[in-house]
Amino acid sequence: MRERFDGLPLPELVLSIVGMILVLKALENSLSPVTQQDPVHLIIFVALCALGAVATLFPRRCSPEIRVSGDLPPSRYTDVLGIRVIHGHHSDCSGFSNHEIRLGEKRICAGCLGLLAGSLIAIIITVTQAIQSISVPPQSGLLGLAFVAAGLAYSVLIPGSPPVFRTALNAFFVTGFALVYLVLTSMRGLGLMGISLSVFWMYTRIRLSRWSHERLCAGCDEPCNEKMGGN
Repeated sequence: MRERFDGLPLPELVLSIVGMILVLKALENSLSPVTQQDPVHLIIFVALCALGAVATLFPRRCSPEIRVSGDLPPSRYTDVLGIRVIHGHHSDCSGFSNHEIRLGEKRICAGCLGLLAGSLIAIIITVTQAIQSISVPPQSGLLGLAFVAAGLAYSVLIPGSPPVFRTALNAFFVTGFALVYLVLTSMRGLGLMGISLSVFWMYTRIRLSRWSHERLCAGCDEPCNEKMGGN
């Protein structure tokens, strides 16, 4: 049982959990909700979400450790206005079969698809709140923390989860960032704290993904010239 968790990025996990506890403490002592966001914090959060969305479309450029073959089959990329968008970047072996969704002849990384959707949802939620001045209840922060916790835990506890499940959890994961950020910034003006935690939670998610895939490759007997990471 202990060997199953060898190499687990414990420092990142511990700090991520500490961050969640800090958010819980802030929610316990929350003030009456206000509706005004700090425009600087809003711009930073939306910009980070937009960058994250773009990163899911260009995994090789944003994560150099991902080794994508230069001779990709057409099923793993799509040319859009002369720009090659890579949407299938896992090793072509049975071990990663549940990491991709097949849409027709195309293979799409389930995790990246979820992160892309979650980033767009997070942008819509935060911008809509700013425009409409919607009051954000503390319960939204609790829901956001639940989404974040689920997004971090599944790589460790459910490594064989199906593709649709991976997509949904990754979408909820980033949506959770927006909910936590909105509650913190509207309750106590702690938007920068919410942004910082979101960045670190994403970093932890990437480290967990790398750990999970390295273990999968290490235990695989299929011949393979690529050791790829992913989501």
